[in-house]
Amino acid sequence: MRSLYLIVIPLLLAACTSGTSAIVRTLELASNSGVQETAAPTTPGISYIRVLSEGHTAYLALGYVEPEPEGNTEIWYSAKGEVLRLRNGRIVGTTGLATDWREVRLPKLPPWSHIGNSPLQYQRSRDEMPDYRFDIAETVSVRAVMPPKTSQLKDRDPAGLRWFEETVTAGPQISKELPPSLYAVELAKDKELVVYGETCLTATLCLAWQRLPKGSTN
Repeated sequence: MRSLYLIVIPLLLAACTSGTSAIVRTLELASNSGVQETAAPTTPGISYIRVLSEGHTAYLALGYVEPEPEGNTEIWYSAKGEVLRLRNGRIVGTTGLATDWREVRLPKLPPWSHIGNSPLQYQRSRDEMPDYRFDIAETVSVRAVMPPKTSQLKDRDPAGLRWFEETVTAGPQISKELPPSLYAVELAKDKELVVYGETCLTATLCLAWQRLPKGSTN
C-alpha cells in the first residue's frame, strides 16, 4: 500500500441540475459560493473522479488499489479528507459524509457483460454510521437497461456505454427507500471499466461520480 501525497483539490460549486435525475441531494463536501467550476486537476500520474451532489462538485484522487478476492478496490480521496471506496463501480465504503456506508460486503459478482435484461439478484450487507446500524442485510437486483434520458454524465455519449440499474428488492425499510443505483460501463474485448455511477446512501443523500481520463481538462 503506497502513500498518497495529495495536491490541494478544489471543491467547487457547479450549476444546479434540473432535478430530473434521481441523484444529488446533500453530499457533505465543501464548496465556495459563487465560484464557477473550473478545469479538473491534471497532475501527471494521478487519476481522478468527479463527484457531484446537488450542484456541488468535488474532485477525488486515486490513492491506491487494494486487491481482494472479490475484486480490486479503488480508494479515492478528496482534499477535505472524504474517502470513497469503489469496487467495480459499486460503493463498498465511505468516510467523512453525513451518512457513511463504513463497510459494504459483496459477493464475487459476474462480469457486467454477463448481466442482461433479466434481473440477477445477489445478497449484500453493510454497516451504516452515524446511526450505528450494522449488518444491514439486503437483496439487490441488477439488470441491463437502456441509456437514461437524463444523467450527470459529461462529455461522453451515453449510447456508447452499457447501462445497468440496481434496485434493493428486500431488506429493512431504510433499504427499500433507497432510489435505484445506475452504472455506465465501457465494454471492450478484454476489459470492463465502470466510468459513471449514481448511488444513494440514504433516501435523500445521493451522489454521482464519473471517472476522468488521465490528462482530462474538463
